[in-house]
Amino acid sequence: RPLRLRGPNVVVKGPPWLPSTNGSTRCVDTPRETCTTFNEHDARHLVSRGWNLIRLGVTWAGAQPTSEAALDPAWLARLHAILDLCHAHSIHVILDIHQDAVGTAVCGEGVPMWFSQASPVAHMIGAPLVPLSGGDSSCNASMWRLHAGEPDYNLRNPCCLMYSSSSPAWHQLGFTLQAQLTLHHLFAGAGRAAYARYVGLLAAAVVDRPAAIGIELFNEPMTIEREAMFATWRACYDAAREVHGSI
Repeated sequence: RPLRLRGPNVVVKGPPWLPSTNGSTRCVDTPRETCTTFNEHDARHLVSRGWNLIRLGVTWAGAQPTSEAALDPAWLARLHAILDLCHAHSIHVILDIHQDAVGTAVCGEGVPMWFSQASPVAHMIGAPLVPLSGGDSSCNASMWRLHAGEPDYNLRNPCCLMYSSSSPAWHQLGFTLQAQLTLHHLFAGAGRAAYARYVGLLAAAVVDRPAAIGIELFNEPMTIEREAMFATWRACYDAAREVHGSI
């Protein structure tokens, strides 16, 4: 019979990358920017509203912080705890491989720093993002270099923080040269293979968790490389099918 899925996003856009299932307060009662829990009280709140779904951010940078073909154990434990909690309350989960402005090296979140370091933008990490407008004149080349190459560059570099905290400036980040070159790498060759491998690892991690009903392969930003994007989604689909033929 038809099933109507309704519910909110649950996304933590930085360490620890997934919410904790501990706590005695509902996220709706705390400031959205500081809430890092999704617990029994949140699940009951969703059900009380007639909701039966969450779109859970499973950002690549948090799930696979190194190029090793394995998910981070602490991150994986949080994921399993959330899925088990949702299953207990009949809440379905769409796993959202969330990106904002492509990745860490481009002042957003999404692809890990190690991925950018293996891409054509490697020599541009820590350089000013181009083109950008409306920024603070104090954001010179030396400011952009601060914390370059560190896994949390997007959270520590002052220029990143300035652009990511301003709505008009934020929307420029996904259209910079560095962001679009990162997407070009993501949708071809070794970059596509690394991304599909992550999808396969994610599928393997949730195959025995019935709350997980699907994987959303990409959030944003936009790209004009539609054929390459389709080929990447096909590679991701094949990686998931290798884990479980009924997916």
